[in-house]
Amino acid sequence: MKKSIVGLFVLLVSVLAHGQTEPFLSIEPLSAVKISFHGQPWTDYILQYTTSPANLVWSNAVTIHGNATGNYALTNVSDAQTMFYRTVAGNLSSRTGSVFVRLASTPTNDTPVYVGTTNDVAAYQLLAAGSDMAMRFIALDFDYRLWLYGDSIAVKNAAGMIVAKAANLSNADFTEINVGSDYRLFMSVDAYVLHDGQIENFTVSVGLLPTTSRASGELSLIQAQFISVDSAGVLDNEIWLVPRSVFYVNPGH
Repeated sequence: MKKSIVGLFVLLVSVLAHGQTEPFLSIEPLSAVKISFHGQPWTDYILQYTTSPANLVWSNAVTIHGNATGNYALTNVSDAQTMFYRTVAGNLSSRTGSVFVRLASTPTNDTPVYVGTTNDVAAYQLLAAGSDMAMRFIALDFDYRLWLYGDSIAVKNAAGMIVAKAANLSNADFTEINVGSDYRLFMSVDAYVLHDGQIENFTVSVGLLPTTSRASGELSLIQAQFISVDSAGVLDNEIWLVPRSVFYVNPGH
């Protein structure tokens, strides 16, 4: 864990030194798609979305001016899960590559999970565009203390290959972002590349403890963050902020 955090810090410092990074992007499934963002002070961004990922056809939604914070609503878009999104720093012609991301439709919300079992709790689809993208880190935020419910977590691709994992979970593996409601787990990714133009499916799987005193109830993965680097060495940081919930079942509790 300490090694992963140090690596992330070094990577961010390196990118900041070159004056290039990505804003934070979140999508909320409202009547239209609402995008929340925070830009960096040294550049403008173009927010893009696509309904045709196979053909790599995307549309420019809005220009986000440097250091801006706010919301933008896409009109005539009814379902956030049918879209891929990315943020592009500066002029499009100067950008090598980035990642689109969206929440997969399965597993669905409120899927029951039982003590002592391993379960898929969320899945995401990632699309590399403009360049191969080398994955560096995956960060997951939970609205509960995961280490009290489970002892392991893994992110797998469609072939079942483990992209990132953490075992023997404890409170030392998590950062408390908001007291009592947001706990973040950073996992490093070694030698995994998203190839230009290809869609990858990443599934988050949690191994639950065989016995706990935790009560049955809804548990949510509230945020997923995917950090990668394009062929020019520019950091791409995409954050998906649509929760995916499961219903934890602990008989007798």
